[in-house]
Amino acid sequence: MSRQRGFSLVELMVALVLGLIVMGAALRLFVGTRGSANLEDQLSRQQEDARYAVEALAMDARQAGFVGCRPGVKRLLNDTADPLLYDIERPIEGFEFTGTGPGANYAVATLDPAGVALNKWSNGTATLPAILKDSVLPGTDVLIVKQAALRQPVRTTLTEQQQPTTNAIELDGDPPDVEEGTLVVLSDCSGADLFQNTVDDDKAHELARSAADPDVSPGNRDAKLSHPYPKGAEVYVFSPSVYYVGQGPRGEPGLYRRRFKKGGAGDAQELVPGVENMQLLFGEDTDVDRLADTYVPADQVGNWGRVVSIKLALLMRTGEDTHPNADTATYTLLGTTIDPPDARRVHRVVSWTIALRNQTR
Repeated sequence: MSRQRGFSLVELMVALVLGLIVMGAALRLFVGTRGSANLEDQLSRQQEDARYAVEALAMDARQAGFVGCRPGVKRLLNDTADPLLYDIERPIEGFEFTGTGPGANYAVATLDPAGVALNKWSNGTATLPAILKDSVLPGTDVLIVKQAALRQPVRTTLTEQQQPTTNAIELDGDPPDVEEGTLVVLSDCSGADLFQNTVDDDKAHELARSAADPDVSPGNRDAKLSHPYPKGAEVYVFSPSVYYVGQGPRGEPGLYRRRFKKGGAGDAQELVPGVENMQLLFGEDTDVDRLADTYVPADQVGNWGRVVSIKLALLMRTGEDTHPNADTATYTLLGTTIDPPDARRVHRVVSWTIALRNQTR
């Protein structure tokens, strides 16, 4: 009678060990492949975010100073209106954070904007507007763009000639509603006027520029239009915008745009997450040939009316810890060395030069 034999204990243990080795190798391959796929996805998102951030900012900056047919605007806003936001004669302005100019080294200590003094930022003559208190990350620059926006829905003609003393302004055709409080530019080839619409929202075919309206801010002063406006004059929405690096709802940094289309405190919107730092240099035309002769930080600009271009650099980071080790590298943005927090994020520097079309023509 034949004897049946199974595996010995040693054979079973050897087989078990071999199986564990194979399973471990397969698991390691799976984890590695998944990590690589996640990294590729994060880098792809980072690239898309960088492209969108630059394009959105550049689109606004290129139109800085646009007010219609002819430059030059009479401001009919209250004298309390902050010129940093509402002075179209200075269509582009910026603010430099102390200690972050070209050649400087800046180590990022926090990604929390709370409690940073406004006088840490300067444009040579003023500090950061109080309305941006506790909004901007320390170590980052700020850009203000002012324009009569072509991409806003209001661009229509007047039905009849408007006299300089006219408060009510009739619109032609079937224009979209212009909400109460909207900042508008009335323009033709003889000049332009900037005021805040005070008409009730239910009057779609009319604008008003009444003084002392408590429902709008900054409001209008009691003044005449710069000149009579004929039929065919145009109306644009005036849209000052502030670009800055702020903190998102999850504590992550991002590029923000705050529009002041209706004055007041403005409407803040996160354009793209993952922007950790922004540095700016301004191209100033010193010999009036409409070309940049020198690029300087905001606190060294001699005449904001002669800024014809901007150099922009963004430090981007992935949204998750995708690197196996902490990133201890430093990054150079327009001559400024930035040392970000040592997190397991992958960083990338994006730079761009933007010509201000209305300043170079």
